[in-house]
Amino acid sequence: MHNIEALCPPDAAYIIEKLNSAGYSAYAVGGCVRDTLLGILPHDWDITTSALPEAVLEVFGDEHTIPTGLKHGTITVMMHHEPYEITTFRIDGAYSDSRHPESVTFSDRISDDLSRRDFTINALAWNKHSGVVDCFSGIEDLKAGVIRAVGDPKTRFEEDALRILRGYRFAAQLGFKIEEETRNALRSEAYRLKNISRERISSEFCRLVAAKGAHSVLKMLESDGIFPYILDGAAYHLPDPSVFDRITAVPPTAEDRIAFLIRGYDPEAVTGWLRGLRLSNRQHKDILTLIDADGYASAPATPYDARRMLAVCGELSERVLTIAAIHGVTNTEEKRELIRTARENGDCVAIASLAVNGKDLIREGIAKGAQIGKVLSALLDAVLHDPTKNTPEALIEIARETAKTV
Repeated sequence: MHNIEALCPPDAAYIIEKLNSAGYSAYAVGGCVRDTLLGILPHDWDITTSALPEAVLEVFGDEHTIPTGLKHGTITVMMHHEPYEITTFRIDGAYSDSRHPESVTFSDRISDDLSRRDFTINALAWNKHSGVVDCFSGIEDLKAGVIRAVGDPKTRFEEDALRILRGYRFAAQLGFKIEEETRNALRSEAYRLKNISRERISSEFCRLVAAKGAHSVLKMLESDGIFPYILDGAAYHLPDPSVFDRITAVPPTAEDRIAFLIRGYDPEAVTGWLRGLRLSNRQHKDILTLIDADGYASAPATPYDARRMLAVCGELSERVLTIAAIHGVTNTEEKRELIRTARENGDCVAIASLAVNGKDLIREGIAKGAQIGKVLSALLDAVLHDPTKNTPEALIEIARETAKTV
């Protein structure tokens, strides 16, 4: 286990000490403590304190403070352009929407605050005076590599159903096993995910599928019947059980790995899954390219086909080939080399890079209106076949002939 004091950022340490000096208890809490103990660099350092929100604002009156969640006791303090969330110790009231408490009661005991958290490995707090505060054997579970709910797991998941996916996600990211009672509750309470927004579910699944332990946890999601809740009612069925095992060879991005999982499926099923995941427009577009529905990766390994792939897939071309290769397509290395050669040669693979444009076609009296786009597409295809034709003279000649037939 690592020395948290040595790794705690100076700004976080300053905030904790300033609250302590003002007479309040204050600790780093949650994931930052967990990750530091595991030797993982935390992205965020959250701080919890006995100080009420108004007192936090008073203590940090000289700093840039933002009352981001005043109702729930959260103040954000900006330190050197980095945000630090400071939340008052609290006890959550009843949950009516499977996500947020209807009310919170502020407390002056760190144990109250830790008792409302999801998993024991996240119910850890630290400051340099007290060391690690561990009320639920979180350190023991960290050492054993176990995901275990704080207290009664069903209660934790009734309160906030997103914790169900968080449990699987932590297992995938940390390579931990899920304790039996906790996993039973993950399964039995999974129906509550219907109350969680598609965007939240998508965010958790994207982090899960990109994690180092995704292969084993994806198997859990299938065996535990969780996929329909992730995919908004659509079931995911494996064509081959080895797909999950082979996913570890896929680059660890959500887009690449989702594309790998759905490559080769019926287009209608793919559309349903992507709609259910509610991804961003960019993610959706990239995944549709990466699944290579039109077979660019398996096309003959010729210079023309490599340039054609670049024209359609662009910067994703080599990622398409990687996914296809793991799926068993055999000519991907030859195609990859041809793509590299085309790039090194500066071959034209886009209409914007043609030696003539629409204005040139109009000026020459060759094409107008909708005809322009068709002629330019034909010119690009000619250049993909033979890059030496990308000259104004050659393209104008080709354009005149093409315009007669489009």
